[in-house]
Amino acid sequence: MGTSLIGKALNFGLNEYGFESHVSKLMYNDHCNYLLNHINLNYAMKRLAFTVPFTKKTFQLCTLFKRLSVISTFFILTNKRDGKVSIKIHLFYFYGSPIHGFVRQISTKRKSYYVSYRALTLLNKRLGSSTYVLSTDLGYITHQEALLKRKGGCLLFFIYY
Repeated sequence: MGTSLIGKALNFGLNEYGFESHVSKLMYNDHCNYLLNHINLNYAMKRLAFTVPFTKKTFQLCTLFKRLSVISTFFILTNKRDGKVSIKIHLFYFYGSPIHGFVRQISTKRKSYYVSYRALTLLNKRLGSSTYVLSTDLGYITHQEALLKRKGGCLLFFIYY
């Protein structure tokens, strides 16, 4: 008995079907979505810690997530055998559930949403307890920091508490 193509396609470890190379290249194209997907998946599986490859953008996002209390701590690890650098991230849990409600992605690689300072002031009146994260020329900042600095930018994601 042979296995069907669907059964083979679900095994992402096989290189002969072309899935592994595509999945492994996704991180280097879109750092923000890669990290958000890992955080949401590990919260869903209730894993306390996971590792991601180190880049400057993922490091900046980790510092922002730590300030916003999405993650508890993170450490930079170096593999002694091959010298690869990774970030180990520990998530926040309180009695078995995450601190924040959810993290939702707004902009993707194919579609980006930009807001001006004026649109951000209107958006701020409707937010409630949510926090929007923008990518500006100053780096990754929250919408409160963008309002103080009178900046607009690309809306990346929002965190609902």
